Amino acid sequence: MLKVNRRASYQSAIDWIASNDDNEWLGDEFGSPSVTLSLVADIFGRDTETATRDLKRAMRRMGIGVPVYIERRPHSKPCV
Repeated sequence: MLKVNRRASYQSAIDWIASNDDNEWLGDEFGSPSVTLSLVADIFGRDTETATRDLKRAMRRMGIGVPVYIERRPHSKPCV
C-alpha cells in the first residue's frame, strides 16, 4: 500500500481533477459537473459552482486549456 505523508486537501483534489479527469463537460452549455468534481465538492463542503470555478482557475494556472462553449447557429441557407 502506498503511504502518503500529507493530508488530502481541496486544492490538491481540484489540481488532480484538472490534470487527470475528462473535463470536456466544461465546454458544454448544459454540461453537468463530473462525478469526480461533485464528489470533491461534497467531501470538502463546497457547492458545485464554486468547485467548477476553482477547477477552471486551476486549469488556467497549469496552462491546460479550458473547453469553451461555442453557440451553434443554424445555417442561413438550408443544406442540400
